[in-house]
Amino acid sequence: MPLKPTKHIWFNNELVPWEEAKIHVLSYGLHYGAAVFEGIRAYSTKNGTKIFRLEDHIKRLFNSAKIYRMNMPYDIEAIMQASRNIITTNNLNDGAYIRPIAFRGYNDLGLHASLDDGIDVAVATSASQTSAHAPCTSCGGPAHETINNGNRWTWCPPCR
Repeated sequence: MPLKPTKHIWFNNELVPWEEAKIHVLSYGLHYGAAVFEGIRAYSTKNGTKIFRLEDHIKRLFNSAKIYRMNMPYDIEAIMQASRNIITTNNLNDGAYIRPIAFRGYNDLGLHASLDDGIDVAVATSASQTSAHAPCTSCGGPAHETINNGNRWTWCPPCR
């Protein structure tokens, strides 16, 4: 399914209109696949929109960047806050998919990029189009449904 555009994308600590979030065709990350990303879900709950295991996802993003020898220009809390803010800014109250990504930007096309040069970070969102799993009514995480011998079972991994 095609993405449904939202109003803004968080890009290098600025809210940028969806249509204006662009990178140069000579960006290092585009040529060498030098990027790390996470895919995060946010669910609509009775207590508002909740992001599922946000800190775990962002820590994994930073660990991936470290393995890839990318020095992140922002700290974990800044990317977590950007993820929260982009949901609010785009009025995604019925759930969303969040995609934080860090990549080597336009600076150098040599094979051995510097650790610090030109790391760009973006947090984009799109509205949840279909949810494979309804959110758990207790924690807001993804509830799974299983049908076994005609019986329907619903369970939530975090609540087990």
